[in-house]
Order: sequence, then structure tokens, then C-alpha cells
Amino acid sequence: MNRLLSIAFAAWFVQTAFAQSPPGVPLQGIVTQRGTDDVVWGATVELRKESGTTALYGALTGVDGKFSFPSVPAGRYQLVATSPGFVPAEFGQKRMSGAGLPLVVAGQAVSNLRIEMSPTAAISGRVTDPVGQPIAIADVFVLRSSYQEGQRILTQFLSAKTDERGEFRLFWLTPGTYYLNVVVPDGTGQSDLIINAGNINAATSIIGVRNTLRDVLSRPIGTGASENEAHVPIYYPSTANPQQARAIEVRAGEDIRGIHLIAGVVRTFHVRGVVSGIAGTNAQSQGRLIPTDPAWPPLGIQIDSMTGKFDVGRVVPGSYMLYVQVRPAGATSPADAMWASMPLEVREQDLENLTLVPRPGISLPGKVVVEGLPGVGGESPAAGLFLGIRPDPLVTQQVPSASTRVSNDGTFVLPGIIAGNYRIYAPPLLSPNNPGLLGGLPPLPPGLENSYVKAIRVGGIDALDGGIHLSPAEGLTMEIVLGTNTSVVEGRVMRGNEPASEVTVGMLPDAAKARGFRTDMHKTTLTDVSGRFQFRGLPPGEYRIFAWEEADKDAIMDLDFVRGYEEKGTHLAIAEGEKKTVELTVIPARVP
Repeated sequence: MNRLLSIAFAAWFVQTAFAQSPPGVPLQGIVTQRGTDDVVWGATVELRKESGTTALYGALTGVDGKFSFPSVPAGRYQLVATSPGFVPAEFGQKRMSGAGLPLVVAGQAVSNLRIEMSPTAAISGRVTDPVGQPIAIADVFVLRSSYQEGQRILTQFLSAKTDERGEFRLFWLTPGTYYLNVVVPDGTGQSDLIINAGNINAATSIIGVRNTLRDVLSRPIGTGASENEAHVPIYYPSTANPQQARAIEVRAGEDIRGIHLIAGVVRTFHVRGVVSGIAGTNAQSQGRLIPTDPAWPPLGIQIDSMTGKFDVGRVVPGSYMLYVQVRPAGATSPADAMWASMPLEVREQDLENLTLVPRPGISLPGKVVVEGLPGVGGESPAAGLFLGIRPDPLVTQQVPSASTRVSNDGTFVLPGIIAGNYRIYAPPLLSPNNPGLLGGLPPLPPGLENSYVKAIRVGGIDALDGGIHLSPAEGLTMEIVLGTNTSVVEGRVMRGNEPASEVTVGMLPDAAKARGFRTDMHKTTLTDVSGRFQFRGLPPGEYRIFAWEEADKDAIMDLDFVRGYEEKGTHLAIAEGEKKTVELTVIPARVP
């Protein structure tokens, strides 16, 4: 009955849409499984304006996999098919993750259209404790690997919960490389169910939220965690270290079974200490104990204002950064704050008698110079530009980071910096590879659209490619130079004697120390039907360029992926303002 209602609705939708549209020509086609003649029936086929996301017309495929649109006006369209259990596909796709081709409708009927869809995959298995007892209501996550600010992270992509037998099944997986982990909550609360069919939302798509469990189920069945015990995230094949997680290659239509994850409890410990110099001063103090494993949440620290003492309980073994901020009585700006930090290793015993001594943060003044763009009325063209710094290496995504905006005269002050190593950014000209940090930032000042960060110098030391070490020092200043004479790289990719269309071309810095950080030098695009490509607005420098038969558009930021093709890249030295032409040979897709 539901199928009949869906078909009736689709037919009504199509007829209504066309009743309000100019006369056109009929379109007909078929949806099949990629590489076969097996049809996909019940698939939704949408006709959208080229590069659009809203369906103009829609239809369902019949049991023979065929679809039709009775009257489509002339124009350029995008033809998209979706169906549960299949990866969304477009007309003209040569590969599953590639872009489709525009469908041009003129004055003649269009028939024999074909859309090929790849079936999704599934992973199933079981979660037990070390003695083989099932763990129910545990969260099992599919993770994807990526790099942010030079650090490999594993991002949750899809999730499932174990049943009373400890079994789980993760389905609608787009073929690719994944990791698995299990998180066993040790108390009541909520957890999100992540369903991301066909990679519709690259961030995660939250479909439903589990209600708070009753007190009788205050711990998932079978965990047995006591007050001084807790579960840590366990990665396949049953390791607590995310760097030792084993990748799982998932192919189209594959049903991977028998995955076994062992999630045992670990003993927890206390971290105790004192913040020096704040007892009885009416200073406001706060602290956080931040684990280096992003799967584990940070712990807030309550600091006694009368004694300066703190006691953090239920700390699981692992590596942490302990941060304390102290705002003296009467403090009015971030520059007045004092900081203390300490790396910690929690292993087999409580950490006692820690002493943290807050010190004033470093204030780093500087100036931005824009080549070729004189100021107007005494105002710098860089006025309003956002500037920020991030620790290097990035121990965790949640560390405190200083930021500021350039004043009207081109000067700035970065306040309250904790001593250490840093990378310097000027979004959106030079942004950290971390989308979560970029929301809500001010727009680029007018006139800087075609500029780039040419140089960053701190105390006379070049900090653009390799970052800088900051410590309290008299007279330390920063100079940022913006260039306006960008470069162009264009060319063609060949497959033998034929041009290679729809091939991913990627560029990144040749210097290893700049990779993952110089996001302004990480570029990617697809070749057109003649195999040609172009990159504009490039900073000058030393690059390595690749042309992949099959690679995601974000592959250029995956340093592990690029490392596997290093010798197949082409070195490019690009001068300021240069227009360079290059011919590349496509790197074939790897056979599974």
C-alpha cells in the first residue's frame, strides 16, 4: 500500500510540476547497478537545475528500472538518482565518487539515459567484555580518517547500538576505508544515533536521540563498572590507542561480518594539586584536563578559591594537557589573564602534589603590510583582517588559542599567549585545516580578494612554513606581508594518448613542514571533458602536483594518502605572478 501511495504521489508531483511549466520534450532512461545490467527499481530520480540542489521534477523507477519525464523544457539539468541501500548517483558519472555531466535538453526527445548506482555495504559483529560476556546498549561508531592542522583524527561517520546479545550491524555504508570503535557509557544520559546514508552530509547527520535510561539501567548491561572504574573508547582490533586502529576496506555491496570488539573496564585515578599564588586573592580561576584522544571528553577542574587546590576524579589512563587560567581581581581584558599548563601521563597511580604557577600571557604586537595596495585616508587595506595562532603540534583540538583583528593603522596585538610552539593564520587567506574553527569569522576586508600571505616574520625569523616558538622576550614583534601578484597553473592530464576527463588534480607544498598547514597551497579540481584544468590565485612557491584516476576531492589534505603516491607526483617551482603550463599522466586507480 505504501509503495502504491509513493508512486501515486510521484506521478501527481510530476504532472503538477509540468502543468506549470512551458511545453517540452520527453525524457526516458533506466537505473542499473554499476557495472551490471541489474536494474534498481523504486529509485527516486530527480531532475534539477544544473549545479542546483532542489528537484524541479521527480519520478520513481518501475520494476524494470525505467523512468520517464513526459515534458521537460529546454535547458541544462542535473539528473540524480537515490535509493535506500545505494550510493546516490548522477547521470554521466564515470566513477562512484566522481561528478556527473550536465544533461542538455534541446528540441528533441531524449531516450536511453542511464544512471549507474553502487550498492552500499554493511559491517556487523559483537561487543563483549574480556571474559566473553555481551555488552548491550554500547555505541559502535564507524570512523573516517582525516587530517586537521597536521594531526590525524578519526571522525564519527555512522553509529549503531548493540542489542542484548552484544551484536551490532552498521549499514548503508558508502564504499571506502573506515575504522571502528566502541564507546561504553558508564552512566545515564543521551547519545546521538548517527545515520549518514550515502555520505549525504560529510559532517554527520543526526537522525535521532536516545532517551535517558531509567536508573535500573544506569550502566549498560554487562559493564560492571564501579566507582573507580570506567570504559575507554576501544578501536578495532580491540586497542585503546587510536594510532593503532586497523583500517577496514569496504567494497560496494560487501557484507563484512564477525568483527569482535573487547571492551573491558580500566581503573581510574585522581589528579590532585594546587595553583600557586591565588589563595585568598579573589582571583577567578578555571581549569580543564584535556585528553589527547578526541574520543574522550575534557574534564572541568574546580579550583578552591581559598586554597588554590583541585582534585579531579575518575581520570582514565592516558595522555592529557592540564590548562589553568587565572583572572586577577579587577582584570578587564584577555591580556590580563595568567596561564599555566602541564602535560600529564596518567598510568597506574594517582597523580599527587602537582603545582602550577600561573604567569602572564605573552602579548605579541605586530603590523600587516599589503604590497601594491596603499592605504586610503590613513587606513590600512588590511584593517579588520582576522589573525589567530594554534599550537604546533596540536595536542588536542580544544586548546586555548589567541586571536585578534587588525586595527585601522595596520597594527595588531595577539594577547594572552601561553609560551610554546605555534602556527600563525590569517583566515580566509591562510586558514587552519579545521572547519569547526572557521564558523562566524569576520569576512575578508574589501580589496584583499586576490591577495595571499607572502611572509610572516617573528623577531626576524620566518614563520610562514614552519611556525614559531614563542617565549617571554622583550621587544618581540611580528610582521605579516600580504602579496597581490598571484600565480596560475594550468595544463592537461593524459591517459596514454587520450585526454583524461573527470580526473582529480591536486597540488600541495613540496616541503613536508608546510603540508597540512599551508592550506593556501593545497588545491584540488577535476579535469574537464578535454582533460584540462586550471588553478588561479596561487601563492608562489615549491609545489608537488598529482593527477589521480580515482580520489576524493579532500584527498590532498590526507597526508597518509598523499604519502603513498609521493614518487608519482610532479615537482613545480612557481614564481610570483607566473603562469605555468604542465602536462600530467594520470595515476591509475589501485586494484583492490
